[in-house]
Amino acid sequence: MLNLEQDENSKRIQTSPKITKTEKHRGRFTRKQIIVSLLILVLIFLAIPTLGELAVWRGNICLEKRDHKAALFWLTTAQYLKKDSAELHFLLGKTYRRLEQFDRVETHFKIAHQLGWDVKLLEREQWIALAQTGQWLKVKSFWPELFSNPGSDGPEISKAYVTGCLSQLQINDARKVLDAWQAEYPKDPDSYRLRGQLSEAMLQWKDASDAYGQALKLDPSRKDIQLLLAKSLFEIGKFRQAESLLRTYLQVCPEDPEASLYIAQCLAKLGRGEEARIILARLIEKNPDQYDLLLALGRLELSLDENQDALKYLRSAEKRRPEDVKLRFALGKVLQKTGQTLEAKKHFDFVNESSAPLLRLKKAIDELLLNPGDLELRYEIAMISWKYKSHEEGVKWLLSLLKLDNSHLPTHRFLADYYSSIGDQEQAEKHQNSIIRLKSKS
Repeated sequence: MLNLEQDENSKRIQTSPKITKTEKHRGRFTRKQIIVSLLILVLIFLAIPTLGELAVWRGNICLEKRDHKAALFWLTTAQYLKKDSAELHFLLGKTYRRLEQFDRVETHFKIAHQLGWDVKLLEREQWIALAQTGQWLKVKSFWPELFSNPGSDGPEISKAYVTGCLSQLQINDARKVLDAWQAEYPKDPDSYRLRGQLSEAMLQWKDASDAYGQALKLDPSRKDIQLLLAKSLFEIGKFRQAESLLRTYLQVCPEDPEASLYIAQCLAKLGRGEEARIILARLIEKNPDQYDLLLALGRLELSLDENQDALKYLRSAEKRRPEDVKLRFALGKVLQKTGQTLEAKKHFDFVNESSAPLLRLKKAIDELLLNPGDLELRYEIAMISWKYKSHEEGVKWLLSLLKLDNSHLPTHRFLADYYSSIGDQEQAEKHQNSIIRLKSKS
């Protein structure tokens, strides 16, 4: 038995697996792999700050080239590699400002400030942001400095300035900046868009359509410019071109009521009244109190000799804007057609009364182009607009006056009475307080 057990043990020993040279080499190779991997990880860890710097550098270059999409890619990538960088947050804030994502701008500029970024550079960004958001009074004294050193922010500075000029009808100042802007950035569609709006403000619709057309060539994806071009084409009587452009626009923005209104007006002008009626009726169902729709449908029904329907819509429009001379003329016509001659006469009298002031309005606007700082002329334009066009337009003129000179007492009095009449006590009190303040100084 002992010999048998010994034999069995010797067999087990002889048949036990042996560690080969290959397996020994594999073990050494595995250890080498681990060491190399650890070294690579260490190198990556050490290189992360450098990669972060590289991403920030690339982002800055793209920002200076005004490639904002690429800048945002590099800078957001850098956030994963280099979080506590004042420069990174400054550049992110600047990029979001240019993209007009202002809800993100303040966050990044605050972090940049906390991390010690140059206060003067942050202040400059704040001035441009104020200008971009229409806060003209707050940035008024900084325009010379911004224009003397615009850097790659030229288009944003110019756009903000021209927009402000347009709101105050400072046409000559707007033209000068537009000329310089287009000379330096000839492929910027916004410069041509604003030139179109400048021409539109002066009722130069042909020039406006030319400018909008150029803007759309530079960026065919801009739907806002497409709509502006269609409206200008309508105003110069190119109804078929306007209709075609509006149909293209409505394929992308089918719920835009303004575009639908204009296409209906084009159809009416082209003698396709029934098609226009269908569109306007659908719009009225969704927006029963919208003045422009009521006026358009009323005038359409009048042209189709549907006098009772015309009267219904025009009466509704009258409740919302009785001062509009176009409405009063249409009402006079439909009342005359339905035998209500006495009431029709009242509307025709109003139209006749408006003729001289409206002629004066056109002349006054031309005069204002030469003297944009003339407050009394601006006040006169506001009063004529208020009485014969729309209260809303009159108020806009008055507010533009106060942007130039907040101490104009007649304007504050008028606005205080107006806001009180419509129940806006907060605005009424604001202007009443201005009246008290100005009287106490005199």
